[in-house]
Amino acid sequence: MKEFTVILYAGGNNCLSTDLSIPKCLLPIGNRPLIWYSLQIIQSHSSLSLSPLLILTSSQYRQALDDYLSTFKITYEIVIYRQHHESTDDDQQQTQIELGTLDILRSCYSRIRTESICLLTCDLFGKVNLTPLINMFRVRDASLCMLLLKTTTPTTTGKESVIQPGQKIKFTPEREFYTVDQSTNTVTSIRLKADLDEHLPLRQNILAKYPRTIIRTNLVDAHLYLIKKSCLDIAIYSNYSSFRKEFLPKMIRQMATGQSLEDLISTSANKSIMIRQKALIHHVDKGETIDHNYYIENCLKPVVNERWKQKTLSGGKGKKLLHDNA
Repeated sequence: MKEFTVILYAGGNNCLSTDLSIPKCLLPIGNRPLIWYSLQIIQSHSSLSLSPLLILTSSQYRQALDDYLSTFKITYEIVIYRQHHESTDDDQQQTQIELGTLDILRSCYSRIRTESICLLTCDLFGKVNLTPLINMFRVRDASLCMLLLKTTTPTTTGKESVIQPGQKIKFTPEREFYTVDQSTNTVTSIRLKADLDEHLPLRQNILAKYPRTIIRTNLVDAHLYLIKKSCLDIAIYSNYSSFRKEFLPKMIRQMATGQSLEDLISTSANKSIMIRQKALIHHVDKGETIDHNYYIENCLKPVVNERWKQKTLSGGKGKKLLHDNA
């Protein structure tokens, strides 16, 4: 069974450059389209290159994207999504609201058959070594690993704004505050400057749990995440639209404070669906099976069938479970 399912966001409506007729992922950078760099990152790591690849894009860009991807010797599946929420006759004249990353992911979520997922966009280009990140995800059995890069934006040089090449106006990047534990490289909170008043609040229980916490403002999110499907299930069943801006900061806060991720699901109906949902059935020796039920209150770890577990402990033949909660 494959370890990861790679999901590559290759949409975009070029809201900053309305004159362009090609998607953002095909914009040339160094004589290469942006998506070329993302594909090179995937192909340079065997654990990702051998995994199923889902490429998400809109219908108007499918043909151009498919023509370009046909030049690669890779196996992929293109998933089409709509760009805006469905609107009624009363609000057709209003500005259409674009779908967020979670809204788009819900359209293809049933295709995911692995326990871990790699989410990435076409915003990252250059040589990136993901081996330390993948190893950390495996060794620590982490629920989430994200790639953060050091930046030299005006937030680190002390300048408030800078004139970017090709622009006639000054660009002021949105400042982000990351609280990181130095000993474990654990991100305990993500805050935007726009969401703060005058002070950056720090929870006392988090500081007690992570005493070597520092505040970093020289980091930028590379939009590449390794996440367990059991945790992403919470995001799918929640009412959040954006993964990066809405769900991710709240998920990190819940995990840092030791609270249940189930609290991020707003409606009780969705909570019931999550609790009743069953994962894949794993076949073991002599045709026996184990039903893995999602258990929200214990970080979504599967609950082992008690009758099978008792038989295994008493000397019956069977494979040792990697997710034994006993």
